[in-house]
Amino acid sequence: MKEEWRDVKDYCGYYQVSNFGRVRGVDRITENNRPIKSSLLKPDENNSGHLRVKLMKKSVGKRFLVHRLVAQAFIPNPKNFPIVNHKDENPSNNKVDNLEWCDIKYNNNYGSYKRKMSAIKSMPIKVIYRDGTCEIWDSSTIFGKSIGINSSHISSVINGKRKTVNGLRFEKVD
Repeated sequence: MKEEWRDVKDYCGYYQVSNFGRVRGVDRITENNRPIKSSLLKPDENNSGHLRVKLMKKSVGKRFLVHRLVAQAFIPNPKNFPIVNHKDENPSNNKVDNLEWCDIKYNNNYGSYKRKMSAIKSMPIKVIYRDGTCEIWDSSTIFGKSIGINSSHISSVINGKRKTVNGLRFEKVD
């Protein structure tokens, strides 16, 4: 497959996205008459592993997920689906042939998502209280229900996305 570049929606003349999942700024003259040379943007990663880039227009910056830019430029969406799914479940693989538009239900039931979430919610966890004492619970779901917090918040701590929930720390039990 040959790399093809298309203008980013609402940023025509500023940025382009390729079918390989790369984003570049285009040669242009700024509002201040300053020339800008075409260059590839270096994406960063969000909490879920998706790549994103910051696009600037008229001195205003906005972050965009690269997979959405690719899908908007290259994949028709006649049913106006809101979600872009990664077929190989790798959130950093933004090649056009790895992406598809879908609805939330399809995306949540796709591939191993349910199995992974079920495994996380049913694994034993160690609860570390503020005073340093610990307790082992059969699962984050059971513990979360016992104190009225969502198990997804507990998973966020276990996966390093949060430090605590209500002052509590959590660890996996092997």
